[in-house]
Amino acid sequence: MKHLLALVFGLLYLPAAHAIVDMRSANFSDTWTDIIVPGSGYDLRIRRTYSSRSLFNGMFGFGWCSDFETKLEITAENNLLLTECGGGAEITFRLGGNGGGKVSTTIESILKEVKKRNAKLTTKDINRLREDLRKDQYLRMALARKLDLGGKIQKGKVYRANGVETENIVLKKNTYIRTLAD
Repeated sequence: MKHLLALVFGLLYLPAAHAIVDMRSANFSDTWTDIIVPGSGYDLRIRRTYSSRSLFNGMFGFGWCSDFETKLEITAENNLLLTECGGGAEITFRLGGNGGGKVSTTIESILKEVKKRNAKLTTKDINRLREDLRKDQYLRMALARKLDLGGKIQKGKVYRANGVETENIVLKKNTYIRTLAD
């Protein structure tokens, strides 16, 4: 009994392991900085991140991602969608923090154009498409682009991250400028 008690006590009070494996998800991840070129402003840095559970196939291979693979898209509702590859975070930037167009208005515009181009669609097909568009912003974005109903960004206007004032994007002279919190 003493030995069993000592074993249980020893297992409970082992020092914490310092691994880069998330014990809940079993995900192995780590970040490497390959090159740093000092500059007069920001340093040029090539940093890559590996995640064993990532499905992304980046420029460094499957599971790898870098800051150079961050992308900015215009949504069908005239918002900006920033996808940060390294962490996979998606941030929606809305005009003035309030949002661009309404999702329901975008869906109805898409459905109107689809009906015009394909009169043979049934009400059941239209309702199914409406529900799919309501659930899937990427489908809305793709169809809006394909039907030339894509969003338009206003130059000089401030788009705020998720309605919060600490981070924003402004389009000035065909360049997007992102301001981060201090």
